[in-house]
Amino acid sequence: MATQVPQGWKAAMHAATDASELLERTRPYFSEMKGADLCTLLHKVAKLSPGCVEQHAELTDLLGELKGVAEAQAVLAKLSPGCVEQHAELTDLLGELTRRCGGPGSPGISAKYFCAVVWSCAMLHVHHQPLLAIITAAASQHMNQIPARELSGLTWALAKLSFHPRDLIDSIVTRVHCRREGKFGVQCLSTIACSLASLGRYDVALLHSFSQELALHAGTLKPVEISNTLWAFAKSRCCDAELFRALGDAAAEESKIRLFKTHELASAAWAFAKTGVRHHAFFAHVELACLERCGEFTPESIARLLWAFTRLKVTPNSSLIPTLLRLSLQMLPRHTPEDLSIVAWIASKHCPGHGNFFGEVARCCAGRLDDLTPGSLVRLLKALATVKTDNPVGFADVLHDVAENHLQRLHHSELCGLLRSAVVASINVAYTDCKACIDTTTGRICRHLEEHALQLRPKDLVDVAASLALWQGGGGEQLRNIIRQRRSELDEHRMTHDLKGLRRSLSVTSLSTADEEDEEAPAILGHKNVQFRT
Repeated sequence: MATQVPQGWKAAMHAATDASELLERTRPYFSEMKGADLCTLLHKVAKLSPGCVEQHAELTDLLGELKGVAEAQAVLAKLSPGCVEQHAELTDLLGELTRRCGGPGSPGISAKYFCAVVWSCAMLHVHHQPLLAIITAAASQHMNQIPARELSGLTWALAKLSFHPRDLIDSIVTRVHCRREGKFGVQCLSTIACSLASLGRYDVALLHSFSQELALHAGTLKPVEISNTLWAFAKSRCCDAELFRALGDAAAEESKIRLFKTHELASAAWAFAKTGVRHHAFFAHVELACLERCGEFTPESIARLLWAFTRLKVTPNSSLIPTLLRLSLQMLPRHTPEDLSIVAWIASKHCPGHGNFFGEVARCCAGRLDDLTPGSLVRLLKALATVKTDNPVGFADVLHDVAENHLQRLHHSELCGLLRSAVVASINVAYTDCKACIDTTTGRICRHLEEHALQLRPKDLVDVAASLALWQGGGGEQLRNIIRQRRSELDEHRMTHDLKGLRRSLSVTSLSTADEEDEEAPAILGHKNVQFRT
């Protein structure tokens, strides 16, 4: 029996080989196609549109995830260079779908197609607000009709689009809360957990309801699913040690650890460190895998791995940390300021005498302080204040920029940390040539603290008193007077809560590490220690 040849728009869909051709061939038939057919067409356009990756890096990542980098490049070479969202036919298709779905009564498509439309928009990176608003509103009303797999795809698409329809997200959370055990596969639960965390919806109770199923079937999860699950729980501040152990055990299997991409290993390691869960077998395998694949690291992966290994101390003699620090030095200009803050903090522990490293960090951060969170800003300055550098002027300029333009966004405890860093820098021999400038900036920080003296807690007073005791510059008299007036509070806190604080004013090292419980780390790159004036 001869195969029936499709006619009209079906023939056009059958004959098209890429997204651009598909849209051009089917455009004349939009008005006669059913709503479900239009959804199917949009879905196929999204699947045929890796040409968009030239303008959207996240689609490159997705294509690489699905097919591998080599095959992805081969596919790209065969597709039209233009991004599909620039085609007028796509605009027409989205407009036709909007008209079909926006008429009186219920939308002109069934519930099972809602997810396909939003998923397609996410794949195409198209924010068609009218269509998305209609579809997401309809999806909220028909939530119980959406299958589990499609629901996880919908949640993923919302996260990919950074689209936050509150009613729909509330409906998704309610639906998943009320699920029957086993109704959602663990792959769906992993996707939903990661997507909700990406959307800023941190529902600890919901995540705890996932834990048992995820732990029981951890061995069936793919590396990206393990990494995403760990990240979602850590991001949501939901620490489930049993689940983390199960996922760590699954990831540490010889056959699976090799399938992890380096950024997935870094994300998983970050999650363990964020929650404080130590999994020695997992970190041992991560170390070996990463040492074999140094050429695959991105700056973000380096920063995450450095932070995780340093925070947890699961492999205290690890050769990975010096390897990562050397790689980081080679790509410092590619680091974001946030990454630089982490790298500088860790390098200050392991190689404080590496002057050109820290000088380059100061150069890379100059003029980019707006990109740092308050905590990262203080951490960066704290690290740079305690080390050698070949760029003292760069540090002094960064410190001055903070004092002039960023004090208002620092919490009072962060202001105390900033003062501490300025004082340590002022007696660091590496900054001798800039001491006058640093002292002037320190005085500016003191005056700002004076304006917020009533907000200082006893713990803050201890920090400020220790800093002022070591400061050799003039100024800060009014702040010293305030501390003297509150001496009884300070003494009581020292005696009952902060015995360590009694020693802070006696040692530069104690002052510069006042917030840390870490032991001194060796200078693993062979550089001399830093000298301070006494």
